[in-house]
Amino acid sequence: MAVKSCESTNNYSTNTGNGYYGAWQFDYPSWHANGGGQFADYPHQATPAQQDFVAYTYWLKAGWGPWECG
Repeated sequence: MAVKSCESTNNYSTNTGNGYYGAWQFDYPSWHANGGGQFADYPHQATPAQQDFVAYTYWLKAGWGPWECG
């Protein structure tokens, strides 16, 4: 997916220290607000399938707006 590639080059373990994590570059509050905490405390600690699920959940609520590359 182009958005994920732009956000993190499809790297699910991304943690660059900028406050955004995982392939979809979630910040901590957004990750938890969309159910990510049930999988891992931080996005980059979750599996690819879990990160994709939370991104899809968020996308259903907000569309591509939350993603800079959207």
